[in-house]
Amino acid sequence: MIRASTLSGYLEHTYLVEHFGLSPEYANELRRVVRMLNASAGYEVTLAELSPAILCRFLASLLESGLSPVTVNNKRRELITLWRAAHAAQLAQRPPEERIKRLREPIPLPTAWTAEECNRIFAVANALPGMVAGLPRNLWWLSLFLSVYSVGERIKATVLARSRDCDLDAGTLIIRWQHHKISRSRLVKLQPEAVEAVRAIHDPERKRLWPWPHCREHFFRQARKIIESAGVPCPKGKKDGKNLFQRLRRTSGSMVEAAGGDGARHLGNTRAVFERHYMAPSLCGGSQIDLLPRPKF
Repeated sequence: MIRASTLSGYLEHTYLVEHFGLSPEYANELRRVVRMLNASAGYEVTLAELSPAILCRFLASLLESGLSPVTVNNKRRELITLWRAAHAAQLAQRPPEERIKRLREPIPLPTAWTAEECNRIFAVANALPGMVAGLPRNLWWLSLFLSVYSVGERIKATVLARSRDCDLDAGTLIIRWQHHKISRSRLVKLQPEAVEAVRAIHDPERKRLWPWPHCREHFFRQARKIIESAGVPCPKGKKDGKNLFQRLRRTSGSMVEAAGGDGARHLGNTRAVFERHYMAPSLCGGSQIDLLPRPKF
């Protein structure tokens, strides 16, 4: 049994007990980072041993192993969160956060698809054979792609939408706060094409609007096959499945912005977050070269 004085013991027997509202995903992420710290140290790290040196050595090893600065900063934040809580409970010294440097994070240029590329994805989805969860596979995928394109919501929040939260007459969908990052639900408007596609699979007696009988990995593999079959460039990387729909989300917000609307409001972001992570220059421009006087020589 892990002693209560260890960071692992504190996490399991105190922190997670007191923070019972945490999502299972975040709780598992905290467990994972503590296991990684213990593995790096070679023993169970205790609360009394927490120091800038032990955390910095651990974070440096993560960076050397090839993890991105963004990921390393996430691990730093998670460990400092636990350390702060232990200090508040008078179980550890105050964390001198200023000595545990946060890495500079590169900001990748937001990328998006064109309207023509999106239409190719929709066409491939609409031609899919077979069934999924007792529903026509083409209508299942087409309605999902069209809905994400319409509202620009995160894929997790969208695919977990409940059937009773969809009002086809009004053309609206409620995205529940439990499934996304902000602490309030969103009422979003679907385009007419998305409404008709959703209508074809909608069953108000079914819990989920898009029931999925397989694992998460299979979901993203199927989505990638559809996009690749459309001849549309796919993001690559460890989180490429999620990034497929992040690109569609950026596409939705950037197209609204390019048309003179408020892309940040459309996505439910602040203006700063939208411009930093979601506004794709390929769709929204970014250069105002036409306003620059032409040189004469």
